[in-house]
Amino acid sequence: MSISPCGDLMYYVTDGDIFTTTIPESLRPIRSATIQGFVLDSLSGEPLQAKIVVKNKETDQILSVLDNNSSDGRYTAIVPFGESYTLSVNIPEYFNKVTPLLSEQIVDCNTIPIDFKLQKIPTEKEEIVKLALNSDKNQVLIDEQRLAAEKFKQEQLELEKAQKLALEKKRLEDERLAAEKLKQEQLELEKAQKLALEKKRLEDERLAAEKLKLEQLELEKAQKLALEKKRIEDERLAAEKLKQEALELEKAQKLALEKKRLEEERLAEKKRWAESGLTVYLKDFDTNQPLDGKITVYSKNKKDSTIFDIKAGIIKLPLTENDTWVIKGSAPNYTSAEQTVKIELPKEGSKNFVLELKLGKEIYKLQLVALDLEKNTPIAVASFTILDANKKQLALVKADSKGAAEYILPKKGKYSVLMAAPNYESDEQVIEEVKLNTKVTFKPLEIKVKVHELKLYVYDRFTDEELFPDIKSNTLAIGAAPAFIKGPAETVFDINLSGTNIEPENYKLAFVDSLILKVRQDLKAQQLNYEFEFRFYDKKTNKPIPRLDYTVVEATNKAEVQKFVNGKNLVYMSPKKSYVFTINNPAYEPIVQKINALEWIKERDFERNVFLVQKKAEVAAVENKPVAIINTKTFGEISKGKKITLENIYFDQSSPVLRTESFVQLDELVTVLKDNPDLKIEVRGHTDNVGDLFENVKLSKGRCESVMDYLIKKGIASNRLSVTGRGPMEPIAPNDTEANKKKNRRVEFLVL
Repeated sequence: MSISPCGDLMYYVTDGDIFTTTIPESLRPIRSATIQGFVLDSLSGEPLQAKIVVKNKETDQILSVLDNNSSDGRYTAIVPFGESYTLSVNIPEYFNKVTPLLSEQIVDCNTIPIDFKLQKIPTEKEEIVKLALNSDKNQVLIDEQRLAAEKFKQEQLELEKAQKLALEKKRLEDERLAAEKLKQEQLELEKAQKLALEKKRLEDERLAAEKLKLEQLELEKAQKLALEKKRIEDERLAAEKLKQEALELEKAQKLALEKKRLEEERLAEKKRWAESGLTVYLKDFDTNQPLDGKITVYSKNKKDSTIFDIKAGIIKLPLTENDTWVIKGSAPNYTSAEQTVKIELPKEGSKNFVLELKLGKEIYKLQLVALDLEKNTPIAVASFTILDANKKQLALVKADSKGAAEYILPKKGKYSVLMAAPNYESDEQVIEEVKLNTKVTFKPLEIKVKVHELKLYVYDRFTDEELFPDIKSNTLAIGAAPAFIKGPAETVFDINLSGTNIEPENYKLAFVDSLILKVRQDLKAQQLNYEFEFRFYDKKTNKPIPRLDYTVVEATNKAEVQKFVNGKNLVYMSPKKSYVFTINNPAYEPIVQKINALEWIKERDFERNVFLVQKKAEVAAVENKPVAIINTKTFGEISKGKKITLENIYFDQSSPVLRTESFVQLDELVTVLKDNPDLKIEVRGHTDNVGDLFENVKLSKGRCESVMDYLIKKGIASNRLSVTGRGPMEPIAPNDTEANKKKNRRVEFLVL
């Protein structure tokens, strides 16, 4: 796809065909001018490869640098309107050339030709002499002086560059020598330092060895004295220890004998208690099934309690002494049970005690009641919200006709209950410790509320006609409009309108300041379809046309709208859609009209008078002559009533403009018409179904008129030609593939 320099046309390719379309004024880019020309050798005329530099003449800013086509020397440049420019070409072997382009020269979008014919710079002596003879001598002298000055300046620059390079080379060499000298001095210094350190290390090692030897001699002497002293002390202590051990051994033997006697007595008593025990069974009172729970044992001797977990309904407790135990069994959601057991073993032997505790189920029931404080009557519309200790909602229960409700709590604990009822003050009560049957009574005070009333009317949004749709308020049906809504202040109503041929509408109303003082509220709705009546008249006679075939189709999906006759031409159309109205009658000129249903509805123009123009009568002498069968090379056999497609007719994309490729076949048709002066044809245009139906019909007719205009210009009488645009209404193939759509895009002629 591309856009013309002027920005008014867009070019694109589809299926190998090149199409153009006009760009709307508001979408056109900045206008530009096209400069086109050639870069050529002035003598041979051969193309030269070059770069063309485009500059702004005022600012000297480079806008673009272009490469030309090396094969023919052509170049193309595009510049905006309103400025002056210079174009220059510089090729090393040729004299430079600069051409100005002033803003006054850029007046329209036509291509501006600027060619560059360059003169080659002579290199041979003969050419130079020849050039000199053909040129102004003073100019040659000036050029020689200029060249000499430039050469001297160039030599000076090269000399300065060589001097700088020599100085830089010397500086780098001096730095290298200085660095090598510094490195050598550092190596010698490091070597001297290493020798000094090695000499000092050897001297330190000699002194350290002598000092160590002296210390070892002194240590050996001290060790010998210490060993002798220790030997004497050890002998003394050993004698004292031996005496003490003999005394302790005698004492220990006496204690061991006593301990053994006591241990034998203790083990015998322990064995007797170990073989004894208390087995406790915990069971459901009703089912006798074992329960998991806890056993609390209170010892009267020790004055304390011990808690044991019991699994599968059984636990065996060890016994250690004669005692009296108070045993209490408990389990979740069960009432506890308690028994006293006296633990007393016989003087000899062991004993096993058995205790069975049966627990009844624990039910924590809430009995809730709501009574009017003043009337003491039940509030049947009350609801109760039960919360646990963490304020988590457990349940929401509603009162019965007596204002009462019950709820079984999952366990014992702290709970709170919230009571709410329409037109009553809400209340909350906290139960610190729930009992098996806990009754909670609420006595709220009734709130006196004024009830407001509003009547709803519904009118058509476009015609102000009163409508009678069904109305729902907060999902409850309240009847057809007009209808009442009632409620206290601040009441919010979700209003839904629906019904036969009514577009559903939703409104949200509330009894606030703006509505409380009203007695009625008007709402707007619209119908799904509106009724229109078409009346057809002959424009010349003003007489009605009783029976006439016509079509009304939706512009988007091309679906035909159902028509109702019953003596009237009635059509129902939606305000959300556009339609195309078409009449094709052999006696009248065809009509294709786009309908914006919403505009007609807003204008309340539901009765449409359509005036038809009669087709012009043909010359009788021509009509009476029958058309014989004509054999042609291009179109084959031509006979009355036959349709023949013009296969090689081409137009710009979405345009009635004929392309030059079409002229060959049209000229052949001109020849046939001239050779057969009695032959009359009707040119018919067709499109595919892509796009707006009305625009397609308009386009097809415009293309037929272009064909007719061409034939008239070639000398064919206009009374032998007629046109009709059929748009997509007469396809010869289904519009399901691009190939089939291409078949439907055609121009044909009908032999009359």
